[in-house]
Amino acid sequence: MKNYQSLTVLLIFCVLWLGCGKSMPPENVRVYQGMQDKANELGAMHTKVDLDSSHAIEGKTAIVVHWGYSPIERPDDFRVEGFTQYFDGIAKAKVLDLWGLKPDAIATDPSDIETVVRVGCTSGARIPDFQADGRDRPVPAYAKECLVELIDYQSATVFAQGFFRNSTIEPTRRVLPIDTKVVASPPYDEIMNYVRNYKHN
Repeated sequence: MKNYQSLTVLLIFCVLWLGCGKSMPPENVRVYQGMQDKANELGAMHTKVDLDSSHAIEGKTAIVVHWGYSPIERPDDFRVEGFTQYFDGIAKAKVLDLWGLKPDAIATDPSDIETVVRVGCTSGARIPDFQADGRDRPVPAYAKECLVELIDYQSATVFAQGFFRNSTIEPTRRVLPIDTKVVASPPYDEIMNYVRNYKHN
């Protein structure tokens, strides 16, 4: 009986230790957690629209996105881009290049923010049903629609905006048996191209 109890304790210890070891982030993780904590506030901030093509993306920039991946996401579930997975550093230059930003242009503290790039995506209009592998019947399909706003943070003013839509479902898209619909992916390339090619100071 003692051996059985000892073995049980040992197994529990191993499971806990291994589990913690796998999920334990690096020692300096979440250095920039303040930015992620600010994401929903930036996503929901009230702004006025005063389009001005002469206004550039300038100063320290925060990118907040709501790609609308899951039906359980709320409209205000934003996350901040430009950092490593654990928020222990700035993302690699090749990742930031997609947005046209340099590492020193990423706001690392909410108090640094000068420009906000806000991307909000939702399900759009109905498109032709999608025939998924392993499904007898086609699945209702919907486009993905995304609004990109470039915001002067200090004045809470949208100085540029773009609307992007994807109405194509990838042929290899996986659809689970419990899924009642499928929504197109966000048009990532178009969105990033828009931000990258906009004027930067």
